[in-house]
Amino acid sequence: MGISNPISAIIILGVFISVLFTMPGILENITSIQEISSEVKVLENSIASTDVSIDNLDTRASSIIFNFTLTNNSNEKIWDYENFDIMITYDADIGGIETKVTESMVFDSNPSGGSIAPIIYDDDTDFQGNCSPCSFAHSVTSSGADRILVVGVSPNAGQTVSSVDYGSETLTEIRSDDAGGLAHSSLWYLVDPPTGSNSVDVTLSAADDVVIGAISFLGVDQTNPIDVHNGNTGNSNTPSVSLTTISDDDIIVDVVGTLDGPLFAAIGQTERWDLTEGTTNGAGSTKNAGASGLNLNSWFNLAGVRDWAISAAALKPSPCNGLDVNEWTISKLTNNLQEPTILNKDETAHICARLDNLVFAGGDVIVILSTDLGKTVTSAITVP
Repeated sequence: MGISNPISAIIILGVFISVLFTMPGILENITSIQEISSEVKVLENSIASTDVSIDNLDTRASSIIFNFTLTNNSNEKIWDYENFDIMITYDADIGGIETKVTESMVFDSNPSGGSIAPIIYDDDTDFQGNCSPCSFAHSVTSSGADRILVVGVSPNAGQTVSSVDYGSETLTEIRSDDAGGLAHSSLWYLVDPPTGSNSVDVTLSAADDVVIGAISFLGVDQTNPIDVHNGNTGNSNTPSVSLTTISDDDIIVDVVGTLDGPLFAAIGQTERWDLTEGTTNGAGSTKNAGASGLNLNSWFNLAGVRDWAISAAALKPSPCNGLDVNEWTISKLTNNLQEPTILNKDETAHICARLDNLVFAGGDVIVILSTDLGKTVTSAITVP
């Protein structure tokens, strides 16, 4: 018994020394655990405080293009765009049969290497008469993506345009130009016009002589279709207007109102209509603007020097034009004041995606967005 106590003391001392030698490792492990716990808490707080919304879901039956906006309502910066995962589940039209499909979308920051497909001409129709309202049929012949209808009006001197409708939908005025009541021109547009033949209805301030042209295109930006617009008035035999485009490959549409005619479009412009009703002459043309910069649209009036007004607008190509199937991109950032590849506070990303199949009329579309932080947001619509 007398020996056992010293032995016990030695054993206890050895254990104590062993603990002292291993203590740094234990302390390191405890520190690592605390650091990991802190990082997890920061991540959890980031996820909890993140408030991102999916809004303005938009597509149409028989379309392969889907648009929506993504808004950051929180104080958190929201992930590099390439770290978004977007899944779209929708009712597809496959051979006329409604089929549920889920597609995983891949982010493309520079569709087709930055080469945006050109805007495609669809069809044009012209009209002349003495009326208000004035009505004529125009056909949007293609059910392709990102359609737009532009209507140019050249009323008799002293008259203005009150409204323009296509079928049951009302067009938005781009601009009107008036030469002191001696000549007038006006441009209007409608994105995503219904396909097929519909009535163009133009109401003037009073029934009078008028020339009207309607023209439709595919592949135009549906969020911000008008890149720039401008107008001009004068007294000469050469109506003209200049536009400084911002985007590449815009299509410039112009309309002229003047007395007498005929008018001849300058080289590089494609004349779409040129009609005279009474003494009122109206004409319209289109032009591929090419690289962004200064463009001049001009006409020559064979009747000689006359008062004239001209209105012109540059249509902006859709960024979706360059997308491949199952790709999405950002068509526009609103209030982008910081890093261009991160969605910051109070910023909105306008997004378009190209699906693999046509969307079925009356079907549902569900968007699920998840991020590398584990945040998931869902939104859905029923297709008109």
